[in-house]
Amino acid sequence: MTPVSLKDKIPPNNQEAEQACLGALLLDPDALGVVLRYIRADDFYLSTHAEIYSAIIALHEKGQKADLITLTEEMKQAGSLDKAGGPGYIANLTSMTPSAANVEYYAQIIQEMSTRRNLIRLSSLVTSLAYDDTTETGPILDEIQSKIF
Repeated sequence: MTPVSLKDKIPPNNQEAEQACLGALLLDPDALGVVLRYIRADDFYLSTHAEIYSAIIALHEKGQKADLITLTEEMKQAGSLDKAGGPGYIANLTSMTPSAANVEYYAQIIQEMSTRRNLIRLSSLVTSLAYDDTTETGPILDEIQSKIF
């Protein structure tokens, strides 16, 4: 068996959890309060899902609840509907959702995967800075510590 190098690995993600979370938010718009405790738009691995989540939040900030029609219209006005897969993809999100009752669990999975990707990015930065012998270790430690917290 040939060992897999790190460059051949896909960053941690769970596309099914992302789809289920978004679908759950369309089925139960009131679940957004739970999801907001765990994730931001940039926690999604797929940029299309981040676009959809951002539009759901934008609707919420306007005092509107997200459903297929309001979300599609919001994204159309923002010019992000096609980037997010179009109305057909958004409509399919609800059918990909086993249960809206598990939205908190889906959000926790997304958060976990995002944290893992951030740790990978941070470890790459640590490695890069550690090899840079033109910089004192004190500033390197300060920078890493600020990025961790």
